[in-house]
Amino acid sequence: MSETTRGTPPGVFSVRDCDRYLEHLTAISAARRLVVAHGDVCNEFGVLLLRRDTPLGHVAFERMRGHRLARPVDEAFAMRQPLDERGLRARLDALFTGAPDLRALATDDGCTARLDALCTGTALQAEALQKLSVLELVLPRVFHRALFAAFLAAELGHQRELPEADCRLLFESGLLHDLGLLHIDPALATRTDEVDETDWQRIVAHAAIGATIAGAHASAPERIGRIVAQHHERADGTGGPLGLEREAIDPLARLLALADMVHALRFENPPPGAGTLADCVHYLRVNRSVYGEANYRAASRVLRRTQPPENPAAPRLPLLLLLDTNRSLTVLRERFTALAGLLPALAAGADEADPAPTAPLQRLIEQFVAVSDASGLGVPDYAPHFADGLGEDAVALHEVRLTAQELLWLARRIERQLAQPRLHGVDRGLRAHLDDLAHATRFELRRAWQRLAAERPAHATAHHAAR
Repeated sequence: MSETTRGTPPGVFSVRDCDRYLEHLTAISAARRLVVAHGDVCNEFGVLLLRRDTPLGHVAFERMRGHRLARPVDEAFAMRQPLDERGLRARLDALFTGAPDLRALATDDGCTARLDALCTGTALQAEALQKLSVLELVLPRVFHRALFAAFLAAELGHQRELPEADCRLLFESGLLHDLGLLHIDPALATRTDEVDETDWQRIVAHAAIGATIAGAHASAPERIGRIVAQHHERADGTGGPLGLEREAIDPLARLLALADMVHALRFENPPPGAGTLADCVHYLRVNRSVYGEANYRAASRVLRRTQPPENPAAPRLPLLLLLDTNRSLTVLRERFTALAGLLPALAAGADEADPAPTAPLQRLIEQFVAVSDASGLGVPDYAPHFADGLGEDAVALHEVRLTAQELLWLARRIERQLAQPRLHGVDRGLRAHLDDLAHATRFELRRAWQRLAAERPAHATAHHAAR
């Protein structure tokens, strides 16, 4: 047992806690696969709770509720027929048969051989494999993300020509990175719609829980624990839970974060037009500084391999809809200009413990304005002339569409930053002004996305409905 599981202060998560995860095990034992006590089960004070080989049922769970065990829960209980290396490889095969773009990615350029080597050479402990088995049964969508992120992160590492050992770390980290979601409310763990800041903080806490799990069951506890803990951090400081920036983030965590984002774009909450992995490249492009230029280029090369040759470009939007979208971008730019004017006052009233709470906001606004200036989208003086020269130029309309979607993606990140707790301690009047700006931004952003969603390409709409 890892030292990280011993002497955990009360109130701090431990892999020995009889929390929601043990509820999941109990439900699995009662309905699907038998789970039994693997030896006598005692609490942290040595009090016997269950005898060896006792099946885990609701009565047994109630006896242990609220206790902290003498050893990790996954060491104390054994599931019948948990995942093994062969089962893990079979699950990956099933993942790739789910869509043509995934099949194309998995069968290209020696990828199958690399996957075989990763699965047969995985150093996952039995406890980690059991936890993945639980994830598959109770949170299948999250398990899907774990498989995808593990595969894509390792593939990006290969594309970056990282050492084989680093690719293995990425694969294992990808499998483990969302195991912390087994310890929070399942309704939060599977949310794909917009959440308020309180729920977001509860969700993002799974990264720290996952790091503790990795510390107990991973092959390289310290490094993998750090990668898992940081997979929601972003180089511009807009991530969480710590708001780390650039070099403070493990380089492998940035690759895993990129793989995680691709899964969100492709499967969980795809923006309009993102129907294939290749379509996701345009959304990553606007965030290339967040994940790193080299990582973005690697992702672009890998994902573009999945573009169907018979459909080299997504259908373009009608010109009138682009004009409506441009009006929304003009309104959003005006909102962000007003917000930029408030940033000095926000910085002046910042908490001493967080002297630069506005830095991520400022960078995002500057990025939005730079893309807007370069493209002319959202620029008030250019609005009357926006349609000039476009006409029926399919290539130009397609590029305008992609840039508009990039700007809306940036606007979404700005709106989320407005809800960060670090801005909650400012002057009441200033806070009210910020709330008004956030509300107006959210309203305009929703309108713009709804317009684009109404014009989702037919192939993307059909695929999204099938999920």
